Amino acid sequence: IRLEAVKSFLKQIELDTAKTLRENVIKNINYVATTIYNDAATSINISEYPIAIANFDKYKEVIRKIDSARTFNDLEIQLHSALGSIYMQIYENDREKNKEFFDKSRNSFLFVIELDSNNYTANYNMGILYYNEAVNIIKGLDYDLDLITLELIQEETVELFKKALPYMLKARDLNPKRKETLIGLSGICFSLNELEKSEEIENEIKLLDIKD
Repeated sequence: IRLEAVKSFLKQIELDTAKTLRENVIKNINYVATTIYNDAATSINISEYPIAIANFDKYKEVIRKIDSARTFNDLEIQLHSALGSIYMQIYENDREKNKEFFDKSRNSFLFVIELDSNNYTANYNMGILYYNEAVNIIKGLDYDLDLITLELIQEETVELFKKALPYMLKARDLNPKRKETLIGLSGICFSLNELEKSEEIENEIKLLDIKD
């Protein structure tokens, strides 16, 4: 119904050759767009996120009817940061059943980083995503694995820790005093057998605890 209303408003602009009503009509379209965006924002949760995505697309569609040059980078960052976290939660709830959500989460965070390479949250979550994947693989190991299979799994987890490292380093650079980042970075370094670096970071964490 709201989209039908927008069509009517646009027709009104078309018929208003004297442009006497254009300003008010534009305000009306913006108002409708805002209600659609608000619906998107309130649907950013684990059960309703598809509604949020659909409404966000409708919001952009409506705004571009009156401002074709409009960009939405800030809003895209907010949306995809939230979606990345939701997808990560869905994946962690059942890693076997929801395998595709690992990629969905990764792609959402990478999209945010593409728009803003200095986005702390996306860099931190990318590091955590790869780190958790490696840790979960290790936790799920059977004790009776043959050596060849064990070596292959070890290579896989090392590769995941290596993928996590640059993102967590970036997150540390962006927010060097956040304890959660340092804990994650220490764990990654330890898992990569960079024990001295891990110990240095542990000392940084201790200093933060003393200051707190």
